[in-house]
Amino acid sequence: MAWGFDQQLPALMAAGYALAGWTVWRGYRSAPAMAALGAATAAWPEAGLTIYLGAAILHALFVLYIWPMPRLPDPEGPHQHQQCTLTFVPGPGEQAARTSLSQFARRDPHSKHPAQRSSLKSNEHAEGPMLVRIFSPIDQAAHAALPRMPFKDDVAECHGFVQYGAPAVVQRYFGWILDYWTHVETNFALGDAPPSVRDGPIIIFSHGNGASSTMYLGTISELVSRGSTSVDSSAGCDYVKCVNLSTGVRFDSPKQRCARTLTKFAQTSHLMADTVRSKEHPILAQCDTSKVIVSGHSFGGVTAQALAYSDMMPEGAIQGCLVIDPAMDWGPTGLRRLLLAGQAQDDFTEDCSPQHKAAAGRLDGVNFLASRARAVPTTVIYSGSWHASVPRMRSALSSLITATGPKAVAMVEHCTHVEQSDAGVMLPSFVSKALHLVGPERSPEAKLRDQRAACVGHLNYVRQSTPGAPLKTDLSVL
Repeated sequence: MAWGFDQQLPALMAAGYALAGWTVWRGYRSAPAMAALGAATAAWPEAGLTIYLGAAILHALFVLYIWPMPRLPDPEGPHQHQQCTLTFVPGPGEQAARTSLSQFARRDPHSKHPAQRSSLKSNEHAEGPMLVRIFSPIDQAAHAALPRMPFKDDVAECHGFVQYGAPAVVQRYFGWILDYWTHVETNFALGDAPPSVRDGPIIIFSHGNGASSTMYLGTISELVSRGSTSVDSSAGCDYVKCVNLSTGVRFDSPKQRCARTLTKFAQTSHLMADTVRSKEHPILAQCDTSKVIVSGHSFGGVTAQALAYSDMMPEGAIQGCLVIDPAMDWGPTGLRRLLLAGQAQDDFTEDCSPQHKAAAGRLDGVNFLASRARAVPTTVIYSGSWHASVPRMRSALSSLITATGPKAVAMVEHCTHVEQSDAGVMLPSFVSKALHLVGPERSPEAKLRDQRAACVGHLNYVRQSTPGAPLKTDLSVL
């Protein structure tokens, strides 16, 4: 269960109920004090089950009323923000490697699409639906006229329970609990009104390979409130690329895992590149695409670096690269060799060369260029739990720093890799600490403020800097 990142809490709840049921069963058999209850149970066989289910329902009601729906801290910028969600569901056999924004249809505001599970059941190697969410700044009057919506996070799908084949009743119960917790109040308006700021940078954000995204939204809302337009590109359900959740079949083979990883890399990279070039959506058509920041977390972070440092985009099209805990060992070999200055570990791709070649075929003609890596201003935000990776990344960045391409590394202390995307923001603080989802020294809100500060520093640099100016954030350590 812990593999699913966000499943620790329901796993422990299930274990608690199992222990309680076992204790009651043992009491029926051996404790003299339970003799009367045992006799009643013999006369009324459903008594034990009724008591058990009643306790579960009372517990659920207690949880819902004591722990209210989480709310993201309000952004500090002067602008309000709106969200427009677009979905593209690939047809049979369609890989959607070179998807453009014109193929996306307007869908419901939630982060998932109903066709996702049906497509997975029909084809265990199917590509999941692709999502693009456009967050743009709007003025107060437009914000007041549009409907509000809470954001429904991915966790309510109960990934861990589906994956390991839990009974349907278990999936429904914990899905109900998580469905409540994962509605996060964001104060986003739902619509596609003209943006109030049209000359701010466009930020294209790519998710990680498994975590959910409440923390991302807290940072995206801050950047949008300061006048940028953010495009959140999620290449289908992130879990689908490594795990088939509908059948419980895991891609444990390194060859299968590698192929899916590189497939997602190619798909997301092309979608990000096409979005930058696109004027098809009415919001993007009114924005200045000459200033684009590519961003992402974990796998999405290394995807953003690949787009920034490759020739997929014209020179100068990418004005900044803002990455959070980039999973450097999951990128294509050429990118890792470039970033790690010859220190790349190639076992991951070399062990699965047939699938690697098939997936990398989507990257034919893509070159990773040291000149791009030097020229693009880059901020890397690391969590304290990834401190072992920081020296290697610092070494890589140091070898690329030039007067025209400033780099910065920021550290969010006492923070986990998963917490950089979600986890601690969703749950009550004492629960997050008990489950070791967050460092006990600082609150999730404090870590979100740190992440926001580093991202805003990068945004301000891209918006206001002169060539050769040093890139600094409030958390810079390099």
